[in-house]
Amino acid sequence: TCKVPVMVLLTKGDSLELNAIEQLEDVGIEIEEAPERIVEKQRELLEKCLEHIKYDLDKCKYPPRRYNLLLADMHEENADCTTLIQSTTSVLNTEDLQKLLIPTQQSNIVLCINHAVKK
Repeated sequence: TCKVPVMVLLTKGDSLELNAIEQLEDVGIEIEEAPERIVEKQRELLEKCLEHIKYDLDKCKYPPRRYNLLLADMHEENADCTTLIQSTTSVLNTEDLQKLLIPTQQSNIVLCINHAVKK
């Protein structure tokens, strides 16, 4: 049986902030008074998107093993890729594939140590 490591990356979740603000304003909530509501609504919108994505992709021959990775601000020059690298490592199904990824991440000593401890 062929095993294919598939992971879905949700990279533009932070772009839902405007949609969240608009929806809150539509129901009369003052944004200045409740900034935490924006984050809550943004998360709710993301969950709805994720439900649709899962519904479609779970029907595939090789459905994703991991979905709920939300990456924000990845366009920034000094973006922190630690979460992405850790998630990628965890979705790789064989130790051989993990061994290919981890040495390329020499700058991420924490990932290398975590992998060594787990093994």
